[in-house]
Amino acid sequence: MRYNSLILFLMLSFYTSAQNPLSSSTDIALGRSIHGTGDLAGYYLGFQFDTPITSILYWSLGIEATLNDAPDLPLFYEEPNGNIQNGTLHFVTNGLQLIGGVGFKFINSEKHILGVSLNPLFRYQATSISDRIGTIYPAGTGLPVPVRVIESETPYRTYSVGASLKLKYQYQLNEKWQMGLMGGVQSDTNGDTIFYYGLQIGRKYL
Repeated sequence: MRYNSLILFLMLSFYTSAQNPLSSSTDIALGRSIHGTGDLAGYYLGFQFDTPITSILYWSLGIEATLNDAPDLPLFYEEPNGNIQNGTLHFVTNGLQLIGGVGFKFINSEKHILGVSLNPLFRYQATSISDRIGTIYPAGTGLPVPVRVIESETPYRTYSVGASLKLKYQYQLNEKWQMGLMGGVQSDTNGDTIFYYGLQIGRKYL
């Protein structure tokens, strides 16, 4: 029974793909990203070029960027002159990466495309997050304002390799234009995990 289901699935994939001629496409995606456990929310921007290998397999090449930020460790204090100052730290993590990989289309009909891809990546990242941050208040320093103590052994700029797993759905608007939804998750050797999702619009080249 299991083998019959697999054969039926493959036959359906080939049948639906046969209705859609082989064509390359470029896509641009814009959406939200979540860095780590969710404490750094932000945005995702991606540009990708896909070209077919077979009717259901394709390879892709692209460039992506993520921008994540969040305020943390709030600190408000009053100066001797009575003014209230905001000393809250704002953490920012930005990344730019090159991707390339292979995808599989479960559905490739005249109007609908549903596929998944595995994409090795090379990432450059810059962050303002430090390893240890402390606050010493006037009672401990004798100064009229609090003092922040920031220590870090981790580089603020890193290069890493990793991979992402993407799922995308596209609807064919006409012979050239398509739009849809995408989502993915990635991890790299720097220990960063990023989730992202958003809207995608693309152009086919028949």
